Amino acid sequence: DAVFVPPDFTRYRAVSRAVREIFERHTDLIEPLSLDEAYLDVTVNKQDLASATAVAQSIRASIREELSLTASAGVAANKFLAKIASDLDKPRGFAALDQDEAREMLADRPVGFIYGVGPATQEKLLQRGFRIIADLQRADEVELMKQFGTEGRRLWRLARGLDDRVVVADRGAKTISNETTFEKDI
Repeated sequence: DAVFVPPDFTRYRAVSRAVREIFERHTDLIEPLSLDEAYLDVTVNKQDLASATAVAQSIRASIREELSLTASAGVAANKFLAKIASDLDKPRGFAALDQDEAREMLADRPVGFIYGVGPATQEKLLQRGFRIIADLQRADEVELMKQFGTEGRRLWRLARGLDDRVVVADRGAKTISNETTFEKDI
C-alpha cells in the first residue's frame, strides 16, 4: 500500500536556497554539508542576538513561518558537538550541548559514533579493547598516538568533545558530476 513519490530535485534545491537565505540573515560563516544541512558560526551574528541559542531559535522560527518546514538545530562550541546536538531529537529537534554534558553523553556510545570512524578504524579499535567512547576517554593520549598515530590524538580529543575544525564558508564543490542519458541502454 506504499505510495511512491518521484523526487523533485529542482524543488529541493530551491528550498535549500531559501533556507540558505535565512541563514545569511544571521551570519556569513556558513559551511553547507548537503541540501539540508550546514554548519553556521554565529559567534558574531548579524541580528545582534544575545546567544547562539537565540540565533538557532530565530532561524528555526523563520524556516517554519516562511517555508512551512521544520528544522533541527544543535548549538555547541564545535562542529562535532553541534552535529550530535542537532541529531538528538529529529525532525524538530533542538539541543545545546556544553563540553561536560557532551563528554558524559558520549561515554556509552560505541566508538563508531565518532565522526570519521568507519568500519576499518572501528575494527582496529575493537581489537585493541576500545568498545565504547568511555574506553577512549580513559585512555592515555600518548598511548593512543603510539597505537594510531595522529589519528589517536584525534580520537582522544573527539572522545572528550574537543574539535578544532572551523566553519569554512563557501568552499568549492567536493565533486562534479556529468551524466548523459541515451535512448537505449549501452
